[in-house]
Amino acid sequence: MGRVLGRTARPSPSTCWTISSSSRWRPQAATSNAAGAPQNAIGRAFTTTAFAWNAYLDDEFRDAEQRPVFALSGFVPAAGGSPFRVGLVDATVTDPLLRQVTPAAGDFDYAHARVVGDVIVSDPASIRLQAGGAVIVDQPLRRAQFRVRAYPDIVEPDRIEATLCGVIEASALATAQDLFAAPGPEQAVPCGPIDRLISMTDLVAGGRRLGFVAVPVDVDLDGDGLESLVVAGVPTDGCLPVVVGCVEGDGTVIEDPNCVFDFDDGWSVAFGFSADRASFVAP
Repeated sequence: MGRVLGRTARPSPSTCWTISSSSRWRPQAATSNAAGAPQNAIGRAFTTTAFAWNAYLDDEFRDAEQRPVFALSGFVPAAGGSPFRVGLVDATVTDPLLRQVTPAAGDFDYAHARVVGDVIVSDPASIRLQAGGAVIVDQPLRRAQFRVRAYPDIVEPDRIEATLCGVIEASALATAQDLFAAPGPEQAVPCGPIDRLISMTDLVAGGRRLGFVAVPVDVDLDGDGLESLVVAGVPTDGCLPVVVGCVEGDGTVIEDPNCVFDFDDGWSVAFGFSADRASFVAP
């Protein structure tokens, strides 16, 4: 299970990469491991609409002074496998020619990392996606892990291509309003009786017309067996599919739509991004 490994207000030394305008937070297409198990359930759920989201993010950050940065603390390429820390933080571009940025005030989550061959790999951690307009829920991405490839090499990198993968808890998405439906049951027609707002959990678990695919929870976070969500309706029913119950890992059925707020398991997700090298302005 992932855990918050730490929080820091400023990375040091001043090494970072600004996320480039050509590749923002991108829910990637679904991938599979060697056993064929899906590794990006959220990517499958948003297969079509992810293109529109990516285009929106590209436009929002193009030539903007506010940029998310991928920051490293204690990174010494010549030190081989020595550990260091990585994280995401918002920053202001101070000098675009010299590629200098000033980090935003406040703490941010980080993870411990190391160089494995020519790739930077971080240990699993719980990381809140607070940088670059990536905020969807307040709860952290569980078991989050960075895999970063540097170009032209790890010793003198000028650019990186990275993937951040992890798990979004169903209970976390249950507190996030479904942005693709009416704000509540009184303004939409749910396929089953609920007394709460329609949430992103309903969207991912139940699907929608026009580009949203229903995807079951695929990661057992608490180790008591993979739980599942009971969904009323399908996207073609002319109503909004919603979660009306839950099935515990031991098979116990909970017939209550509000069970989503105590649901412990979640969906795998992966984001891809590229970035150009920069440095923090000296304090």
